[in-house]
Amino acid sequence: MLPELLPLQVRGTAMGGVVFLNWGTNFLVSLMFPVLLAAGPGTVFELLAGFGMFAFILTAKWLPETSKRSLEQLELERR
Repeated sequence: MLPELLPLQVRGTAMGGVVFLNWGTNFLVSLMFPVLLAAGPGTVFELLAGFGMFAFILTAKWLPETSKRSLEQLELERR
């Protein structure tokens, strides 16, 4: 969960920014989908699969595991 990765002092503001970024990205994807579909369905699949692989690699490499840890433990580890 994203809130677990954010410091307590900025969690509310940062979550607002993240939600805004998420909606903006969703808007861009829906705006570009017809353009990409005109280039061929394979192009859309390849592009979205590439983004998915990129996100998976980033997640696996840089995001910490937060299961079975309290928010206080995560906050202490971040310092």
